[in-house]
Amino acid sequence: RTEAELRRIVKSDDPFLTQVARHLIDAGGKRVRPALAITALVTLVVAIGVAVAIVLVQRRPVPDTPPTDVSLVVKAARADLYGDAINDGLVVQPGRRLVTGLFAFDRHGADGAFMGGGGAIAAIGGQLRKVQTGYVRSYALSVLVGVLIVAVAMLAVNF
Repeated sequence: RTEAELRRIVKSDDPFLTQVARHLIDAGGKRVRPALAITALVTLVVAIGVAVAIVLVQRRPVPDTPPTDVSLVVKAARADLYGDAINDGLVVQPGRRLVTGLFAFDRHGADGAFMGGGGAIAAIGGQLRKVQTGYVRSYALSVLVGVLIVAVAMLAVNF
């Protein structure tokens, strides 16, 4: 009677979910018993471990400073299994060198190119200023020379 009511309640719009729910109901709890037994066993083992630790700690005093003569396993555990050293060697130091290199490239390469480009334009302008006389005939001659250069270039490309 209870299982029939459960089958009626667990109907879903998705036929797959309905099939899975019916399978679990038809199993009658047989699938849950092993999980409960394992959970109870693990809880019992943990409780025994806690009890043993309490007995051992209460029998002898805990020193204020950690002992220095310890095994390699304890040394590794105290150093967080060397996770910080590994992270520093594999990620932090290479990352720091990469960022330093990128900063130097930006400062001297990219910024240098833009600053140098501006300086070059200023130098060209300084030289062109010397050529300027203020006479219209000088400007007309420079335009004529420019037109001739373009014409020669077009003729060279076409022939």
